[in-house]
Amino acid sequence: MLVRPASGKKMLWQELLRHELLTALEQQPVVIVPVGSVEQHGPHCPQDVDISIPYHLAIETADAIDDFPVIVAPPVTYGFTHYNMGEVGTISLALETFIAVLCDVSRSIWANGFHRLILLNGHGGNEQPTWSAAVKLAEEDVWPVALTYWNMAPDELLAWSESDEGSIGHGGEWETSLQLHLRPQLVDPSRAVKDDWRLKFGPEVGRYAHFPERRREMAHGVMGDPFVASAEKGERLFRVLVDRLVALCHEYHAVDPRNTVSLAATVREHGVASARIGVDSCSLPRGTRPCTWGGSAHLADRVKSVSHLLASSSIPEEANKSAVTPP
Repeated sequence: MLVRPASGKKMLWQELLRHELLTALEQQPVVIVPVGSVEQHGPHCPQDVDISIPYHLAIETADAIDDFPVIVAPPVTYGFTHYNMGEVGTISLALETFIAVLCDVSRSIWANGFHRLILLNGHGGNEQPTWSAAVKLAEEDVWPVALTYWNMAPDELLAWSESDEGSIGHGGEWETSLQLHLRPQLVDPSRAVKDDWRLKFGPEVGRYAHFPERRREMAHGVMGDPFVASAEKGERLFRVLVDRLVALCHEYHAVDPRNTVSLAATVREHGVASARIGVDSCSLPRGTRPCTWGGSAHLADRVKSVSHLLASSSIPEEANKSAVTPP
């Protein structure tokens, strides 16, 4: 799936020439990594629903912004979706593999100098793992924004739903509507079905207690009502999502995500003794921002750990060049 805007604007990471990437770096660019899945979506929708939507959103957003570069990275097509293996068509990564792929992709983009990075997810099973990857990367002073697209429009989804009560579903009202807007030629409404929900707990307890999804959760792999889907509804939602993503890119462009303390850089620059200054009040050397690591004992442990690693050369020089920026 290779989508380009009708305008012909160059925005795909893999198609840019070296000088174009270097020029983009001078303009505080935002890089969007579409993240999704290849899996069954009922008998009426294609297998790539969950990657096609964030990919189209990224392309449309990049095309809409001319003030600074927005680059669309090659999509992370495969996701964590073992529970959809009950129907033909699903390709899943192990949870640990998926998180590792997101981390490696993010580290690579960051190492190239692109420090405004959005992991734009389109698959429900990826939501928590994508956030986990972002948290893991934060420990290394790599700061992506992990975002699942439907969380940009919860009020609209609820207000505009005819059947699915604000849920994005799975091959239901909203995913089918988005596909009818974006790629109607790949949808076969004549094959659509509406599955009954298989509740494991009663309605009241089920509001707060859930099992992880499992194979054959629904009889035909559909969650929601595709019979109320329409291209018009899909376009309406898509426009809202693009507007929200454009707004995020503008604000992200204006801030520096590196504006945070790198403890390794602090120790390397100021020395262990300086890094310990003010530990009891959870403060760091002058010129750095207050720490947020959860108190003096934790900070002392972090200083000790990092200083030991630096002393043993376990952390390469290049890995510790994160600037310690003033407030």
